[in-house]
Amino acid sequence: MGQVDSGITDEAVMELLWQNAEPGDCERLIHVFRLETDDDKRHGQLMNVNGILERCPADEGFPLALIAYRNNPCGYCRWSIVEHLAECELAPEWLIEECRFDAQADTRDAFE
Repeated sequence: MGQVDSGITDEAVMELLWQNAEPGDCERLIHVFRLETDDDKRHGQLMNVNGILERCPADEGFPLALIAYRNNPCGYCRWSIVEHLAECELAPEWLIEECRFDAQADTRDAFE
């Protein structure tokens, strides 16, 4: 657990933790992982966010969803987060407004 307590950047370690997360784990995972500065590595880190959002209560996963939306360089992955927030009716007004101008059509249409 030493690596977990000191912060995680390795996408394989994060994937393992996220694939085995249960309700109640989301908050701890948010506090221990560190975002990569490299776009490709950060994308790899955040690709599995939808899986954990499906297993955790919507309000528990909300902060993680916002982190993934704001930091993922992949339009498809951001759309998946937007879709989740729309289904749970948790999207903040600023995100809804921002989505109206997104480059990806599905994201633009998510709140219509």
